[in-house]
Amino acid sequence: MTEPHVAPELAGEYAANLVEPSERARIEAHVDQCASCRELLSAIARAMFSTTGSSFSADKAPGPDTVLPRGTKVGHFSLEQPLGAGGMGLVYLAYDSRLDRHVALKCVRERRGDVQQLLSEARIMAQLAHPNVVPVYDVIEADGQTFIAMELVVGRTLRQWLDSAPRTWEQIVDLFLEAGAGLSAAHQAGIVHGDVKPGNVLVGKDERVRVTDFGLASVGGTGEGGVVRGTEAYLAPEQRKGATCDAKSDQYAFAVSLNEALTGSMPGQAPRKRSSAPASVRRVVERALSTNPADRFPSMRELLAALRSARAARWRWVVAAVALTSTFALLAFGAGGQRATAAQCEASALSTPWTATARDAARAAFDRTKLSYAAETFSRVDANLAAWQRAFDEARSKVCAVSFFSRGPSPTLPRQLACLEENVLDARALVAQLNDADVGVVLHASAASQQLRSPLECTAVSPEVTAVVPAEAEAFHEKVAATRALAASGKYQASLELAKEANAIAERSKDPHLRAAAKTLLGGIHGLVGEFELAATTLREAIRLSEVVHDDRSRCFAWSDLLAVEYNLGHTDQVLALSELALGACERIDDVRLLTDVISSRGSSLSDKGRYAEAKVLLEDAVRRRELAYGPKDRRTSAMLSVLANTMAMSGDLKGAIDAHRRALEGAEAGFGLAHPETAIIRQNLGDDFLYGLDLPPAVQALTAAVDTLSAANGPKSRGVAIAATDLAFAHLLQGDARHAFEVAENTLGVFAESFPKHPVYAMALLARHQAGLALGTAPRVDDLELALTLSDDLPPFEKGRVQLALGTAITDPKRAQVLVTAAKENLATTTLPLIEQERRRAEQWLSTKQ
Repeated sequence: MTEPHVAPELAGEYAANLVEPSERARIEAHVDQCASCRELLSAIARAMFSTTGSSFSADKAPGPDTVLPRGTKVGHFSLEQPLGAGGMGLVYLAYDSRLDRHVALKCVRERRGDVQQLLSEARIMAQLAHPNVVPVYDVIEADGQTFIAMELVVGRTLRQWLDSAPRTWEQIVDLFLEAGAGLSAAHQAGIVHGDVKPGNVLVGKDERVRVTDFGLASVGGTGEGGVVRGTEAYLAPEQRKGATCDAKSDQYAFAVSLNEALTGSMPGQAPRKRSSAPASVRRVVERALSTNPADRFPSMRELLAALRSARAARWRWVVAAVALTSTFALLAFGAGGQRATAAQCEASALSTPWTATARDAARAAFDRTKLSYAAETFSRVDANLAAWQRAFDEARSKVCAVSFFSRGPSPTLPRQLACLEENVLDARALVAQLNDADVGVVLHASAASQQLRSPLECTAVSPEVTAVVPAEAEAFHEKVAATRALAASGKYQASLELAKEANAIAERSKDPHLRAAAKTLLGGIHGLVGEFELAATTLREAIRLSEVVHDDRSRCFAWSDLLAVEYNLGHTDQVLALSELALGACERIDDVRLLTDVISSRGSSLSDKGRYAEAKVLLEDAVRRRELAYGPKDRRTSAMLSVLANTMAMSGDLKGAIDAHRRALEGAEAGFGLAHPETAIIRQNLGDDFLYGLDLPPAVQALTAAVDTLSAANGPKSRGVAIAATDLAFAHLLQGDARHAFEVAENTLGVFAESFPKHPVYAMALLARHQAGLALGTAPRVDDLELALTLSDDLPPFEKGRVQLALGTAITDPKRAQVLVTAAKENLATTTLPLIEQERRRAEQWLSTKQ
């Protein structure tokens, strides 16, 4: 069979060295025999290795098909190389100097009438935040050409994914469900794609599916009637006649693509490959392919619901097929087991809470908060719960499927159903919080929806786990589910009250399994509200009970939370002593997050004791584990990367810290969105790397962006804004802008004094205003520094040293000044960060003049 030609986008990735070694070898073997592909790669290489930068000229603007040389400036983007060409124009790899990242920059070839229409549509796309849509970052109009900046997705098209390996019908349908979710989100925003096909769906190396190339999209279905646009093979009948393209046309093209993926052929043609997809799936595709748009599904949302239901129903189809080919004796033999299993499954409370009604209610609640990141967060929550729904459908099908060779249901069925019911309770409690969302719920919603336990875990329940469940179990599990949902939503005090009620139920039952689970939950909540001593006592009891009943999961949870509590108490030696036991407990269960949380506590404790090399090895291992489990851009990976980056910075490895924080920032942007405060906090950490490295322009840029995002998200008087603004004040001061530094510090001090008077960073804000005032020629603020000193005990030693140095050099008591500056020198010597080194030299110089 002839090897297919190298697609332009894959050729660009090959030239940019972005493909895997095995894929590179395949391309090179093909190119040796294919002149046209060699010519394609040569053209890309010539463009790549051009070193002549350019800018657009009003006298002679290049055409949209002209390959622009490396270094060409388009707004704040700098072209590096072409990635490929498509129906809508050339796509370049470009560098965004403003945000220090690479993007895909498309030079749009085709115009649909007025330029402003295209710009308007692209800007609407830029507002659409959905995990299954390639985000648009910017639109630039330059010398008669339009460029659209988009996320750079390293991966392959849906067509390449299909061609690369045999795919089951389940894998294909799952991928199309994700692509359809992206299209549905666009439709709900009033955006029609207009050119849905396998080439416009990307499968990233992170396995996330994204719809791209909305180049033919039209807002609200408007367009140029009578003009046929799009790819011929995927056009709906009404489009072929020149009618206006709308969401129903996209639905038709989606069904054409799905039919092609399942059968290898276009609708109406003889299938090129045999598909094992059930009739229920085929019926969904056939309806979406109806010639009359009115006969198709009302919307993509309804199509996806039908497709999801058809996919989940596969076990019933399999059972029916077996029954039709079995003898009457075999049918009778298995009927008793089938009826028993079906009865137990029907009696269980297995109905998903993420209904269309619940989804609409949650969206409305999110909108009512008026938060800048509410819409973006809801999109991620919706995607997370849709993924949970698919896992739930699959798990229920596996658990409730019955073997016709079995005389009765599986001995693990009761425990599996109980496990699924607990999953549903957790999801239902979370959905209840989402439907009444406030600021705190929206802030935590993305993480909470992602942390729901996978229902697929219930399919692997072992018989020995099954235990006699006391009568109180149902009430207990409802309390536990509500407690988890409140805690995940940031409502810690409310969750504590429910955790106490759950613990009381467990104690009355005298069941050791429930008691172990209850103590684990209660101890963790005590830690969340800051009751660390009580938390430690409760968690130690939870560990003991878990050992008695061999409940590895509760034991690992309790160990993980206990280490976090001991770390918050400052007991780093205790953390190091206990962490080996905790690691042993957590290695017995398959939960990457819990295991890496334990590793993180140990690594952070080592870092606090100055054992940076040991800490770095551990934290790098934790990051690798999370990358393998969740992907490099998942928010959980991002959080661990940030911990690693902070350790690198403390050790003086600012280059490594900056690289790690940049990668963490990419993950936070992908997991939370640009406007979320979690993203802003990591951006602030990156700004601090630059600040302490005395690289001040990027420090000011990053910290300003962090302050702006946190202010828009949580209000200008929030704690996060005050902390980030304190660092920004120092950045302005060190850059020589004392007036701006003083104003920022002054505003920040008002927030601390009013709302957070005991926060340790209040000390640094006081120091910032003092130093800015000195630079402006005002008298030392000794009273400010005295207050700062009383607040500095909970700061890192080198930060406390900065306060000691400032106070020691400001007071008139020579004896006390000597003591303070000597102590400052010792504290400032605990790190080699350039900013702190500069302060340490000041301390040494002052001391040398007093000898």
